[in-house]
Amino acid sequence: MSYTYGQGLAAEEFFNQPLLAAAGTLGGNPAGTAPRMPWIERYEIRTETRDFEPTRQEFTLRTRLSTPGLRRAQTQYYQRLNELPDTESFRVTCRETEDRYAGWLELYRIDELNGLLNDLEVVLTDKQTVLLRLAQTLDFEWRELIDARTELTDLTIRRSELRRKRELLLERFGFSGRTPSFDDFREPDELTSGRESIATADEREIEAELALVAGELAIEEAERKRYFRYAQARYQGDDRDPFREEFALSVGFQLPNSGGQKIKQRELELDRLELERERELNRLVSDRLQTGWNDYLRQELQLIQEQNDAYATEAEELATISANLSAALSVNPLLLLRIRERNLRNRQRLLDRRADLYDDYLDYLEDAALLCERPDGSWLR
Repeated sequence: MSYTYGQGLAAEEFFNQPLLAAAGTLGGNPAGTAPRMPWIERYEIRTETRDFEPTRQEFTLRTRLSTPGLRRAQTQYYQRLNELPDTESFRVTCRETEDRYAGWLELYRIDELNGLLNDLEVVLTDKQTVLLRLAQTLDFEWRELIDARTELTDLTIRRSELRRKRELLLERFGFSGRTPSFDDFREPDELTSGRESIATADEREIEAELALVAGELAIEEAERKRYFRYAQARYQGDDRDPFREEFALSVGFQLPNSGGQKIKQRELELDRLELERERELNRLVSDRLQTGWNDYLRQELQLIQEQNDAYATEAEELATISANLSAALSVNPLLLLRIRERNLRNRQRLLDRRADLYDDYLDYLEDAALLCERPDGSWLR
């Protein structure tokens, strides 16, 4: 590691979010067992007096009965309510997940860049030392010494900024003094779209709403097929004969011909069609984003490979030149230092390009609503 700090910090620990643990299951609320839906939905007890004579008091008990189909539809609807996505908790933890991904990537960038700057500082320091010795010659270029000194100053400031930024990031996420480990950080050719097997939060929410609409339609259909309306028992005493009582049973039936029920069913069907169109539109947008990312990634990987090959060829040729110069009896050491500096500058350019690609990768995952589906940091490891 480029910094000397305390205990190591792995990605698993960095992405172990307190908010995620407190929020519970992101996929939905804990599902409970559906209660037994009643066979009798309503009890009505009525009493009626005649001339305020208690002996002639009339009592009526009316019950509204359910049906097996209605009870089944109500049970399924209750279970679907328990399976609704916990969208509020997901939004809260999603913001935390996005921050941690951005923070982990920035820590990786700082770590890699600082390693290069350490090596570059050694080269620039040696370069300045050689230039100071050559300053006694008549044909010495003072501008080169000035440039070397100012570059060292800029490098020192840059390293100080990186160190401070790193400390602030670690402090922000509660890991002050720790040393991040990037041994399992993803390579650029591993930045796949990841869309094939993951349902996003929006998709889960739409599917849950569709399930609810389907449940409501099932209840409405079961209501439509409930022909048995009520059962009633009526009792009345007779003051003329205390041993004579009137007791009657009656039932009521209904034929499905409710305009309000038809309107309700049509509203639910329109809601379902709207949700299905929204789902299809989301899929089209997701497919377009995925295709765009795959094309972009393929192009960027090719450019990175070409750039890397060009630098590798240059490094081989410069290594041959360095070997020849080292074998010479009298050689200007500035030439060897310039070759080393050039190699480090090339590595820094490659690092910048890779870091930009990782930034674009996180942007794509955020646009595709995929980033928060893996809060454990596995998009980058």
